[in-house]
Amino acid sequence: MNSKLFIVLLGAPGSGKGTQIPTILQKYKLDLFSTGDNLKKEMKNETLLGKKIKYYLANGKLVPDQIIIEMLEDLVFKKSKKSNGFLIDGSPRTENQAILFEQMLNKINCKVNAAIDFLVPDNILYERIKGRLIHVSSGRIYHKKFNPPKIEMRDDITNEILIKRKDDNPKILKKRLKEFHKFIPSVRKFYSKLNVLITLNGNQSAKQLSNEILISLNKLI
Repeated sequence: MNSKLFIVLLGAPGSGKGTQIPTILQKYKLDLFSTGDNLKKEMKNETLLGKKIKYYLANGKLVPDQIIIEMLEDLVFKKSKKSNGFLIDGSPRTENQAILFEQMLNKINCKVNAAIDFLVPDNILYERIKGRLIHVSSGRIYHKKFNPPKIEMRDDITNEILIKRKDDNPKILKKRLKEFHKFIPSVRKFYSKLNVLITLNGNQSAKQLSNEILISLNKLI
């Protein structure tokens, strides 16, 4: 089996995945694949794939599994020779995506080495989303209550302005959580059968969660 690492992050919006990404990237020297960021990039660049994505989103439809896998495949085959592996955020969201992704990795003699699931009660997710602030260029995440910046609405390192994402509101979160709870059980079951599922309590301090992630990964990888 290839020595490259593939780690996927499961968990609902606001579960703390974004906060933990730098810790995992630094520890294992991985490249990041963010499904959301790549969807936006394809649409912005008006690629053929981007036009397809825009059509589905404009018509209120989910982006088909095959398109998500195409993006992942493009990334893996372009960068795999130069990379130690990838941290995947935002995929797979369905069991079918998980199956297709595993099949695609098998073609290059790789596999998903770990799937980290962050468990957080829905009421806590609503509270987190309500106060979340983002530094766009770095992806650093703050929270008005739980992790406030040193200067209000300013990034601690660059002093650049922080923003609140348009989709960080209760109405949109409710819709996203409904979709998440519909599909996540089968995704968890899939990775559990492969003995790569790591289930963690996401309702704790970021530092404690970071420690648990690294301990769990060291045992599995």
